[in-house]
Amino acid sequence: IFDSLPNITDENELARFGGHVMLADYCPYDQELAYKNSNRDSRCYRPENQPPNTENYALEKYSVQSKCFDHGSVWEQYIDQCRKKRRIAPQVAGCYQFECVSNEGIYVHIGKEKYLCEYQGQNITIVAS
Repeated sequence: IFDSLPNITDENELARFGGHVMLADYCPYDQELAYKNSNRDSRCYRPENQPPNTENYALEKYSVQSKCFDHGSVWEQYIDQCRKKRRIAPQVAGCYQFECVSNEGIYVHIGKEKYLCEYQGQNITIVAS
């Protein structure tokens, strides 16, 4: 959307600024999603939005203790099923439980693990076993 921004020199980072919706003046914003085949939507605080385990590829957790976290970049998963690769929809953000701990930071709960985020904008690496 932008050709350049002050203090942003990486073109890949530049692509993360702005939105794609003309009505929002191309400003980024959170938009609730509604799923066609169920009563789910994208609000993280609603436990009834929790996907079934068989479809929860990003290990999301929908609860009153959850917030939406940016995945940092678009990523895709491939699942090896019966020796065939099955492509899963791209993920750009997900709902995860978190806890704030004084003098430490925010712990983001992903699956059975906790990952410490010590400062705003920090990228954390998630390793799936």
